[in-house]
Amino acid sequence: MLEVIRNADVEVKLDFLQAAGAFQLTLIIDDRFVHQFPVEAKESQMCMSTEASVIQAHFNGGTYVFFDGQMVDYRGSEYRGFIHSETGVSELSDRIGVQRYGEVKVTGDKFHEGVNERLQQSRRSIFNRYRGFGSNGIFLGGEAESFQMEVESLGEGGAFENRLIYRWSPFSDKITTSLEVMRLICSNGMVANAPLVTYAVPLINDWERNLSITATQLKPRFNSLLNDRFKDMRSTRASVRQAMDTNALLLARAEDKKIEPTDASKLRSMAYQVSPELNLHKYYKEDLFGDKKAAESFGSHLTQFDVYNILTEASSHYGEQEESDRSIQRFLNTMVFDSNNKKQSLTIEMPESADSDHRRAFFGSSK
Repeated sequence: MLEVIRNADVEVKLDFLQAAGAFQLTLIIDDRFVHQFPVEAKESQMCMSTEASVIQAHFNGGTYVFFDGQMVDYRGSEYRGFIHSETGVSELSDRIGVQRYGEVKVTGDKFHEGVNERLQQSRRSIFNRYRGFGSNGIFLGGEAESFQMEVESLGEGGAFENRLIYRWSPFSDKITTSLEVMRLICSNGMVANAPLVTYAVPLINDWERNLSITATQLKPRFNSLLNDRFKDMRSTRASVRQAMDTNALLLARAEDKKIEPTDASKLRSMAYQVSPELNLHKYYKEDLFGDKKAAESFGSHLTQFDVYNILTEASSHYGEQEESDRSIQRFLNTMVFDSNNKKQSLTIEMPESADSDHRRAFFGSSK
């Protein structure tokens, strides 16, 4: 059950953790609920530089949203913006949805031909994780029916399944849309939430009909946009800067303490294949790899679609790390939807990577 507590009576507790060398913030709300922020959360970090009385004043009297005893969202006491009524929250919960991350099932879970069960589960995992980010693993939202897309230039690897996602908040008078994009041959997933593909539907009279109309209009628009971009990305070299950034994202993910050793090894192997320093030293002077600005203007051994496939594989199948997932998805959204990335980099005569075959499920795989 979703519950909104307004003007809450909040007790603030600050605990200094010697091992972490930082404070951890705990809230006791109306003597009923306890919420502990992670040490790395901004709320805990503010305790290092903010007086306890100021922190107390910020949280006491605020508005808090709980689902089955877990905090989903909140606004401090100084917030004067929109808040849904109890009736509004109930209607949105019933009509759009609210689910715990572990319970969310990406519908249409048929097992696509040639895609094994582990890959199917990975596909559900990245989308489910992203839906629950920033809300204690609880998703306030729902999904529209999936729609298919074929990118002919990618051959057997060009089949995609896309899905519009609806997200709502007790603190917003709009429903926002995002897009989940899955390549069927490998179940690699991207969460498209760039401004170009994000829309807000006002919660006014007959909003469900307006949402349905919006979804009907967006589906062919998104398919056309993605089809054009993936076709361009197949034949456009990623810049040396993009390859450098991809390498850094893979290595950072591999260093996570919780990742399985086999996954970390795979990520390092992918980073080796991507690394401009290791793969392009015969073509460019070493100085280029230390100048990110200059590196933006020169092409690498990878296509942009190689980079897309590598990073979606990493976030879909190797590890579960919120910070890394966010960084990878942010990078992908910029590369796919930023018009500047349609420009051809300056590319000297060099072969594409021997692993650049977009008919394959995974970069560097044999099939």
